[in-house]
Amino acid sequence: MEYDPLVTSPTLNPTDANHPTDFVPPKGITLTQHTQTSKHPVSYLTEHISGVSFSFGQKESLFECTCTAKNFNFKGSGSDKKTAKMIAANLALLGLLNVHSTWVELPEAYKKATDTEKQNGNEDLKRITKETCNQALADRIRDLGHTKLRELLSRGIYKDGPKSFAAVIMMKGSEGKGYVDAKVQGEVVALGTGTLFISSNSLSDKGMSLNDFRAEVLARRSFIRFLYYHLDRAASGDLDTTIFHKSESDKWAVKQGISFHLYLSHMPSGDAMYSPQPDLIDLGQDAFHHKQGGLRVCVPKTEATHLVTSLESTEQKWANLQKGERLLTMSCSDKLLKWNMLGVQGALLSHFIHPVYFKSVVVSNDFNHDNLGRAIHHRIGSLSHSEIPESYVINYPQIYTVAKKIQTDQTKANSLSMCWNWGYEGVDVINTSTGKCPYLEPSAVSKHTLYKLFLTIWTKLREKKMIYPSSVRDKEEMVTTPISETTYYQAKQYSIGYQQTKEIFFSHLKPICGSWVKKPRELEQFTEKI
Repeated sequence: MEYDPLVTSPTLNPTDANHPTDFVPPKGITLTQHTQTSKHPVSYLTEHISGVSFSFGQKESLFECTCTAKNFNFKGSGSDKKTAKMIAANLALLGLLNVHSTWVELPEAYKKATDTEKQNGNEDLKRITKETCNQALADRIRDLGHTKLRELLSRGIYKDGPKSFAAVIMMKGSEGKGYVDAKVQGEVVALGTGTLFISSNSLSDKGMSLNDFRAEVLARRSFIRFLYYHLDRAASGDLDTTIFHKSESDKWAVKQGISFHLYLSHMPSGDAMYSPQPDLIDLGQDAFHHKQGGLRVCVPKTEATHLVTSLESTEQKWANLQKGERLLTMSCSDKLLKWNMLGVQGALLSHFIHPVYFKSVVVSNDFNHDNLGRAIHHRIGSLSHSEIPESYVINYPQIYTVAKKIQTDQTKANSLSMCWNWGYEGVDVINTSTGKCPYLEPSAVSKHTLYKLFLTIWTKLREKKMIYPSSVRDKEEMVTTPISETTYYQAKQYSIGYQQTKEIFFSHLKPICGSWVKKPRELEQFTEKI
């Protein structure tokens, strides 16, 4: 078992001193409990612990390194031996010495610069150093994501592995920089795999089945569950170990210096996959009515997308879906665009917390910077911050690719999808035919389960008289109506700031990119008991 520094803490009791064992410490440690060093992790480790050794292997396109120290094995993986060795050594530091290395390799131009040039803040040196740190950040995010994926796959979940996966990485230490470099602590907090959709005849009007098994969507739903975990800690008064702090508006906000980054193994479906046609480049917004720029829906059982402007209607009917009409789902490019204005937390969490945005998006394969930038934020266009409710912003995440791609051998979509998030035991393996886990159990990230988490926290805060009426459209009804009678749809609609921002977003996009396709309201009219 590999060491996970977010959920474990050090121990030095190997079962057999003659045969090094994989490091399996107990739970309990958090990000804020580590000491930092700017030294290279291998150098620091060998200076403070004698008898350290490293061995290497390779599996598929990743290099593996096992660091053996004090009769424990620490396993790291990366796109090259150097990276794998650095990750393994850092894990050994965390496990044995409770130290985290923030070392990052600086460019040759900086190494050769004189002390005077460095002190005077030469602009070229600053630019080169920032670019190097950003590339190091992207590569580190990639390695963290793939290392976590390999750890989860080692449990035998997939036979062939996923075709596509996405991960959310939390990093700490970006105060005042305006960007996040690689000299920060980082951990994967949510992950999802998959490319498929549910068939219409398996839809659930009780929120029991997942409808969308794409990696980006499952990673985001898992991330929401991670946010609920920390919100529950905050609501219970455990403010030292949560990522949230109380803001002036009485809602919770992510603590300063903590940032979240999205890693995608492939470009998101939809607009990001289309390059401008030469004869349309100078047409401005008119070009959005052609191939590039328009909102798109995904076609089930294929990787194709259709422009929403080609549809007869953007309002899907429950009765038609029950008769077998295909379920239409917005492309991942469009979803990322929406998250960059509304946040990734969704309507329900917006009752309690300020919007949460991704600081960067890192894509491994098929990367095109211009296409991705247009797809996930430039399409918002002329909309200004003054036109949207307070606390919401138009987010412009940094966009990176990696220095070395990590290809997946799987070319066909897997009938199983997987999602995981830090803070909860186990991994959800979802059958894409039913939208449920084995034995037809609802997923931990289904609407049904997430709504139950929302109601639990809502009840806890209402008992403590910590509900925020200013965030609720019909506050008297929401606060006084029995929880068992409030539908999932109603609870979302009561989140006034989120709903206002969403309507502004839809109205702004409609004349430029087309109308957002909405799922039938019947899919959200269920209630839940706690």
